Amino acid sequence: MDQLLANRNPEYAGSVLNHVECRSTLCVVQTLHDDQQALDAYSLNLPMALAWNSTMTMKIEKHGDGSRTSIIFISRDGYDLEY
Repeated sequence: MDQLLANRNPEYAGSVLNHVECRSTLCVVQTLHDDQQALDAYSLNLPMALAWNSTMTMKIEKHGDGSRTSIIFISRDGYDLEY
């Protein structure tokens, strides 16, 4: 999960990792974004940075000040999300 640390990578400018929780087959990543542009950049770079054979789904919360919170559910390497 080190690849997801937004404050360590300039590609994630405007995004701050808030919470990560991993279990045996699933990780949940909550990230705060300054605006839609920061969220878009994070969303584009995340799969490449992770480099897992996984599936993911994202929930976005929009805030009145234009900021966003993403909650991403990512299957661990080699597992699939079950819907």
